[in-house]
Amino acid sequence: MNNKWDTTLPSFEYPPKIKMVFENINNLQRKSFSDWIGKISKIFKNDLDWWVSSAASRHNDVSKLFHNICILESLKNLNKKNYPDEIVVDSAELKKLIRIYLKNNKIKLTIKDQKKSILRKIYFIFSPLIFSIFIFLFSKFFKEKNNKIDKNVNNILIDTFVTSENLDNDRYYNKLGEKRLDNKKNIFFVPTILHLSLFKLPLLIKKIRSNQNFILKEDFIYFSDIIYALNYIFRKKKFYINYPCYKKWNLSKLIHEELSGYANFQAILISILNYRFAKNLKNKNIKLKKVIDWFENTTVDKGWNFGFRKFYPNTPVIGYQGFTLYRQFMCKHPSKAEYVYKVIPNKIIVVGKAYKEIRKEFCKNLKVIVGPALRFSHIFSYKYNLKKKYNILVTLNMDLISSNRILANVIKTEWAQSGKKVFIKAHPLMPLSKILPRYKIPDNFIELKGEFFKLAQNSEIVISAGISSSIIESVVYGCAVLMPYVDKNDYYNFRYLKIPKQSYKMCESTEMLDKTINYFLNEKKTKRNQRIKKINMLKYNLFEKTTSKNLNVFS
Repeated sequence: MNNKWDTTLPSFEYPPKIKMVFENINNLQRKSFSDWIGKISKIFKNDLDWWVSSAASRHNDVSKLFHNICILESLKNLNKKNYPDEIVVDSAELKKLIRIYLKNNKIKLTIKDQKKSILRKIYFIFSPLIFSIFIFLFSKFFKEKNNKIDKNVNNILIDTFVTSENLDNDRYYNKLGEKRLDNKKNIFFVPTILHLSLFKLPLLIKKIRSNQNFILKEDFIYFSDIIYALNYIFRKKKFYINYPCYKKWNLSKLIHEELSGYANFQAILISILNYRFAKNLKNKNIKLKKVIDWFENTTVDKGWNFGFRKFYPNTPVIGYQGFTLYRQFMCKHPSKAEYVYKVIPNKIIVVGKAYKEIRKEFCKNLKVIVGPALRFSHIFSYKYNLKKKYNILVTLNMDLISSNRILANVIKTEWAQSGKKVFIKAHPLMPLSKILPRYKIPDNFIELKGEFFKLAQNSEIVISAGISSSIIESVVYGCAVLMPYVDKNDYYNFRYLKIPKQSYKMCESTEMLDKTINYFLNEKKTKRNQRIKKINMLKYNLFEKTTSKNLNVFS
């Protein structure tokens, strides 16, 4: 017996034998799960409400369906002598399924506090709703003096996100406007505004109004569209039906339980408004030459792509994936059903040859081409320099749990305990204070600001893990990358990309982290030169250099 299996924790916290089985199942079930989602989607193939639901998303942070399936399949494959005394879940329906499967087994089943209070639901619904209404109202108050979009020309729309009042802070296309759009009156960025206080909205909207290459969706959205999006919470009841089994598991009630949640309502609201935006543009006879989506294939993308492919069937819809490989997010690899039912772009652009076939994991028919690695253009002008400013740089991502785990592991190392400096770069959208209170961070841990590539170029070792393109970027800059164990997918990411083993190490313990830090800080010159040489050969496979020719995709 292994005492307790708390399924609500990350898999790295599971009992060792259960963790091994679970992670193997997690890797092996990806294709069958994606195909099953396609199967249950068939009846709703033309219904946007279904595609924006968490059940259809295949997004690990939004939907627990895959995680719960892996729990059930792990129980099937686990040797009974390795069963725990207690299994902790956060789903009443999952508990029922486990109880039915275990039959007379005396394993204790416990449900953690699910925190599904009515106040929580009200917050998840009305917080994004109020934010959307304020953007809508400010867009009407600060009206466009002259219409930027000319009905008589073929326009190009580029989907993007704005998270601060500074429009020059472009985390997505690396100031593409300056490179390609100057003096072009038919190319427009269409921002989705996120993570901004209501008080900063007026200034941002004024800046958008004064920028000739930005338009607001809200100029083509009516208040009735917002009400329609809100009414999703009532329309979704149509999905409470019986679904085909996953293998022999009847998961219908589990799907109903998931659909009852509202944590992802902001993305659903945005997605439905994206769809109505496409519809309203068509109704206004706006001509479009091309539409480009920042394509992560999340809920937000579904409305954009589904809408433009429906209302502009002859206009190319292109999905730009300006990031590296995150197997953790299954949704970034489109499914066969999403391809067949036209929920994704006609064509997908990846930033390097290495990602071309991997993106076809679930659908070999996808049209995937290689385009410019806009966010990584600094890589091609960089030459390895022996003089480094930072011995150890810890880079954190947007995931609170994995970032906390990374920091906790580094704090325990001999290097950190000896008082030597450790430098930290937090994710722009996840402040360090949210990950760990300042009083818990030792004084020798120094937070750095500024652009990541400049910090990585001056670092010997980068310690990171999880979902972040900065990890692959660090390898290309010649950094030794150490990954505290938070997810087996980190290993798969590096294996599929054929990253030389000399350049990274998965560290399952503090002792291993210490040993590897010591090795790389005292690395022999010949070993380092061999490592850098291999990476330089791989660089052009991982990232495509930006040229005037491949920039044509945006014009």
